[in-house]
Amino acid sequence: MYEVRLKDLNSINLVKGYDIWPHYQKGMDKDIINYYKNYKIKVISIPEDSGLYVTEKSIEVIGLSSVFILAEDKKEIKPKGKII
Repeated sequence: MYEVRLKDLNSINLVKGYDIWPHYQKGMDKDIINYYKNYKIKVISIPEDSGLYVTEKSIEVIGLSSVFILAEDKKEIKPKGKII
């Protein structure tokens, strides 16, 4: 097994001050909140049947399900068509 020693995740912050958590499923919230506490950046959690349309001016939720923004101990629900 290989050990990855990646420490600097700044390049992951490519979507207007958010990190992305793809393949989101119920039960992952605790891990995402811990990620937020470690890196202090809001996380957009995207389930398999949803996505984001990102432009220079906006982020729009697309697909069948809502996405979730997790930060601190809060979870915001952003339904399809919602601009983040």
